[in-house]
Amino acid sequence: MKDRLRDFHHLSLPDFPGTFNTSEWKGMGTFGSLYNYAPIELAASGLFGPGKFVLREYAFEIQLFHKFKKELKREFTFHDEINTKVREFFDTIRKNASGASHADQVFVGFHIRRTDYLKHAKMMFGAKLPDSSYFDRALEHYRAKFPGKVVFVAASDDQDFVKRALIKHPDVRFSPGTSPTFDMALLSSCNHSIVTMGSYGFWSGFLTGGEVVYPEVKLQREYRFSRAMYEKVGLESFTPLPVD
Repeated sequence: MKDRLRDFHHLSLPDFPGTFNTSEWKGMGTFGSLYNYAPIELAASGLFGPGKFVLREYAFEIQLFHKFKKELKREFTFHDEINTKVREFFDTIRKNASGASHADQVFVGFHIRRTDYLKHAKMMFGAKLPDSSYFDRALEHYRAKFPGKVVFVAASDDQDFVKRALIKHPDVRFSPGTSPTFDMALLSSCNHSIVTMGSYGFWSGFLTGGEVVYPEVKLQREYRFSRAMYEKVGLESFTPLPVD
């Protein structure tokens, strides 16, 4: 975790001093092999009393952290070297752009999750990943909102698939796919977002700060990054679109 966090230069959270003694810490976030986030809420509210707690796996409790969005965006500011590469990417797009002036351009990040989620979404939530019908609908949503001004920036853990699916759209540009860190910095530097499923897409949209279009997929089991959760916690900037 410490190695990963080196990509962010403005973290106020200090390193843990000394050695990590597992017997002194109580794990939160899992129940056996399954996720169970309820204890995180209890620990955060102080109902477990004073102690040392470890958030196991992934902290998905949006209702706990979304009120601190400004602080999170400040904390997760990428390394200057990464931000320089992101600016160079956008500068290249602007130099080759036609139509809208540079000042009027609206960038929409588009993250498409694939690889492990093809099986994971079906096994865990009984869901099918969105396909080209949703892609086209999401693109048209922003084209109608910003006519002649929008440029889409697509990134994925399966960039070959994304290029095949979106190459027909002349207003889509593709991330070089050099690293997940660069993709996250690139996507979160856009004005608005389109996401599919998965926590990576959620965070890219959440950190961007504009409108986030997401798929209203059919679910057989509860899913954290779904319309039910977004409406429950009051994420008004998140806009659902049907997948079919």
